[in-house]
Amino acid sequence: PAPVWTLDDGLYALAGMETAQEWPRAEALLKQLEAAYPGNPRLILARKRIEQALAARRAAEERAAREAAERARQAETARQKAETARQKAETETRLKQAAADHARPQAGETSPPADRSQRTSGQLVSRRTLLIGAIAVGLLVFLMVCGLGAAWMLDALPGNQPTAVSNITPPPPCTNIGQTWTSPVDGMNLVCVPAGDFLMGAADGDADADDDEKPQHTVYLDAYWIDQTEVTNAMFSEFVAATRYRTTAEMEGSGWAYMGSGWDWVDGANWKHPSGPDSKLTDKDHHPVVQISWADAVAYCEWVGRRLPSEAQWEKAARGSGGQTYPWGDQLPGSKTLNFNFGDGDTTAVGSYPDGVSPSGALDMAGNVWEWTADWYDRGYYSSQTTWRNPVGPTRGQYRVVRGGSWCSNSLGDVSSSGRDWNAADDRSDHLGFRCLIDAAP
Repeated sequence: PAPVWTLDDGLYALAGMETAQEWPRAEALLKQLEAAYPGNPRLILARKRIEQALAARRAAEERAAREAAERARQAETARQKAETARQKAETETRLKQAAADHARPQAGETSPPADRSQRTSGQLVSRRTLLIGAIAVGLLVFLMVCGLGAAWMLDALPGNQPTAVSNITPPPPCTNIGQTWTSPVDGMNLVCVPAGDFLMGAADGDADADDDEKPQHTVYLDAYWIDQTEVTNAMFSEFVAATRYRTTAEMEGSGWAYMGSGWDWVDGANWKHPSGPDSKLTDKDHHPVVQISWADAVAYCEWVGRRLPSEAQWEKAARGSGGQTYPWGDQLPGSKTLNFNFGDGDTTAVGSYPDGVSPSGALDMAGNVWEWTADWYDRGYYSSQTTWRNPVGPTRGQYRVVRGGSWCSNSLGDVSSSGRDWNAADDRSDHLGFRCLIDAAP
C-alpha cells in the first residue's frame, strides 16, 4: 500500500526524487500528496516544477532528435562534398597525366628538363588538391564532434546561475509591525519592517561593543519584508531540486566544521553533509542551511524573488527603532532566548527560541547561525557620513558583513544586534547561513 506521508516528509521525499530526476516517481508521489492535502500552495509549486521538468524533458528529447537528424544531414552533405572533391581531384590528375604523356618525346629522344618539370608540377598539384580536400573534410568532422561535445558538456553540467521564478505575487504594502506575508515560492513567512528611523550601532559606553560598531547613528530605511527565520535545509533542497544548483562547497569539495576540539577544513563538507561526508541532514529539515557561501545565498534569494538584506536592514529587523542591545531587549542572553555558546552543540530548528523574538517579529536574529548580508565590510564605515538614508554599504571591499552570532559564539558582542563580523565571500562553515528580504511596495 502507498505510504501515508506528512506534508513535510512528502515534500522532502519529493525533493530527493526531483534531485535524482526520477520524474515518474515524483509525479506519482505528488498525486498522493495532492489527494491528501488538496490546494496546498507548496504542492502547487511542486506541481509547477514537475510539469516544467517533464515539459523540458520532452522538449529536450524532441530537440535532441532534431539535432541528431540535422547532424546526420550535415554529415551526409560533408561526405558528398568530400566524394565530389576526390572525384574532381582524380579527374584533374588523369587529364594532366594524359597531357604529360602526349608531350613526352619518342624513344631515343632526350626529354627536355622543362617537360619533366611540368609533369612533376602536375603531380604535385594533384597531390596538393587531394591533401587539401582531405584536410577540409577532417576539419569539418572535428568541428562537428567538438560542437556536439561542448553541447553535451553544457547540458551535463549543472547551471550555477539559476533563473528566478517568474510571475511571483508581490507582497502587500508594509505599514505596521505585526504584519506577515508568506512567500508563494518557498513558503517562508516574512515580517513587516515599516519605514522610519532607527538607531544603528553601539553607544560609546557599551563595553562589549567593538570600535567598528561606533559611532551610533540614526538611519532612515524604507519599508521592507524580511524572512522571519533563516532559510532551512528543506527550502534549500527544493531550490536545488528545481535548479540543479551546486554550492561553492560542493564544487570545491570542502568547508569549515567544528570537530569537537576545534575547527578543521573538512573534505566532503557541504550543505548536505555539514560536518563532512559522514554527517547527514536526518531530522534537520527545519534547521538553517549551512556551509553556504555568499554567492550561494545570493543565488537562492534571487531565485525566490528576494535578495540579501543590507547590514542596516538586518540590524533594524533585529533591534527595532529604539536601539535595544539584543532582539528581546537589554537583558543578558539566557537559555530561553537563543542558541549560543555551544549550549545545544549544533544548530537548532528555526524558531526554537520564541522568547528571543525581535520587535519586528523576526526569530533567531541572535545565535544559531551567522547570517550573510549584502554589504562589503569596512571597519570605519560608520564614520564615513553624517546623513544616513537607505545605506547599502561601501562600494568595494575584501570581505562581506555577517551578523547575529551562532550556536558556537561565546561572546556577548557577537550576539548583540549591533555586533559586526566579516567573512570572505567564498567562506562556508557549519555555523554560517542566511535569510532574505524583499522591498515593500512604495
